[in-house]
Amino acid sequence: MREKSDDQLFRAYAEHGCELSFNEIVVRYTDLVYSAAVRQVDTPDLAKDVTQEVFADLARKAQSVSAKLGREFTLVGWLYRSTRFEALNLRREDYRRQLREKEAMQHIHHTEDDATDWQRIRPLLDDAMDQLSGLDRDALLMRYFRNQDLRTIGQTLGVSDDAAQKRVARALDKLRSGLSDRGITTTATALGVVLSASAVSAAPAGLAAAISAAIIGTITPAAATLAAAKTIFMTTVQKYAVGAAAALVLGGGIYQAIDAAHLRNEAEFIRNSQASLVHQVHSLEAERDEVLKKLSILTKDNDRLRTNTSELARLRGEVDRRTAIAKDIAQNRNTSSDPFVARALEWKARENKLRELIALTAGQNIPELKMLDEMAWLNTAMDADLDSPEGQRKTMSSLRRNAENQFVIKLQGALQKYASDNNGQFPNGIMQLAALLEPPADASMLQRYAIHPASEHPNVQVGGEKILTQASLVDPDFDQRWVIGPNGYGSSGAARDSNDESFKTLDPAVQAFKADHGGVAPAKAEDLKPYISTPQEIIAYEKILKLSPDGSTSSKTTLQANEEIKAP
Repeated sequence: MREKSDDQLFRAYAEHGCELSFNEIVVRYTDLVYSAAVRQVDTPDLAKDVTQEVFADLARKAQSVSAKLGREFTLVGWLYRSTRFEALNLRREDYRRQLREKEAMQHIHHTEDDATDWQRIRPLLDDAMDQLSGLDRDALLMRYFRNQDLRTIGQTLGVSDDAAQKRVARALDKLRSGLSDRGITTTATALGVVLSASAVSAAPAGLAAAISAAIIGTITPAAATLAAAKTIFMTTVQKYAVGAAAALVLGGGIYQAIDAAHLRNEAEFIRNSQASLVHQVHSLEAERDEVLKKLSILTKDNDRLRTNTSELARLRGEVDRRTAIAKDIAQNRNTSSDPFVARALEWKARENKLRELIALTAGQNIPELKMLDEMAWLNTAMDADLDSPEGQRKTMSSLRRNAENQFVIKLQGALQKYASDNNGQFPNGIMQLAALLEPPADASMLQRYAIHPASEHPNVQVGGEKILTQASLVDPDFDQRWVIGPNGYGSSGAARDSNDESFKTLDPAVQAFKADHGGVAPAKAEDLKPYISTPQEIIAYEKILKLSPDGSTSSKTTLQANEEIKAP
């Protein structure tokens, strides 16, 4: 069965109240609306509020929007503009202040040769989009935010495929010009690649279902005024604040109009009213908790019923998006001479190679890698040596170090919270920190760490007698050892740790050398060779040579420095 268009779905809801149709609209566009909102309000929680309000507004205005759909605007254009208005209303002053600061920093650090990337475009994109005409904006939204082909865009706009292609090209060039006025210099082709790859990201799991459950049944397309809809989402605290503000305004007028005796009576009345209000607040809180409990149950039921449908829609969208990106990349390889595009394609190819290397090399993957975004993979792969075995090991170790660093920050915060809640005590088991990680993390990440005595790692001082560290290193020659304690965290290089252990093993040979040379420590590793007698000392000796600064057997070691440190 052919999939219904946006217009068909929305008119089914506006004219007949079809809840399944509205559900599908929410599923299709939650990612787009949430992505636009989080760019403009900067926090996920506020972005969720904006997303919910946009779809609630769409439900309230269903009939008027349906009447103009296709003639004056498209559904994707209406949703994008509504997101823009709601975000501005929510955080207008704060947003402008942040935008001015970001623009100032962009001008300070900007040069003509700077590489354009998503992190620089992101804070300025929606402001530049807002300056485009409605048709130009709709064309870009359909092509790069929804990844629709030119035929679909032409049918939606009522023009031919060629006209749609020209419309998209002109709109993209206008957007590029708008970004240039704000300090971002790039080409239209490069800008299109960045938008296709990053403009829309996945909304939090379950957000679409929660929005549909909150709207359907409380807002109908034929009625529901704005004030009534706002009341649905008003929290108990907000209701109490409004009531308190009204009481204060009324009280001010009373105090100016009546004498002292009347004031005493009024004060008594207010005290009685406050007691009544407190009771009402408690009742409302109980009702709210009950409604939230029922909503949670309904949401879980809806999720179970809609899992197959929503997953199929998500996969279909992902396939379309990747197909469009692959087509653009293939065209760019054949036709573009833009050095930025060539560098971007090479950069992406190296990232893909690194991902394949991690996936195919046994034991190199760790659960913390899930915390890395695409830019972290790209930056690690950009100038890495992925051809030699040693270069591959170093690159994979660098990627793990980046991921572990992000998790270690969360783990140290959880450790501090545990100490604060337990009179400074250290946890007895690593899993006691699971509930304190913010945001929550997979248990598999915690299971890679263990509690050790702090004396095992004296070079990293983080306070206390116990520390947290990795239970084992994936690649002991290159991976870092993380040390997390109550007062902070730090790391020591794998080579340093390995060297220290080797020095301990070679200590008898060092003492024998000093006995034969008047107490003078050896200047280089080769001096110890005649004094080595056990297999363990042979292994340690070879490791010291391997870890010498320039890789040669004649370079100076840190043997003398190590002796000085141990000396009383």
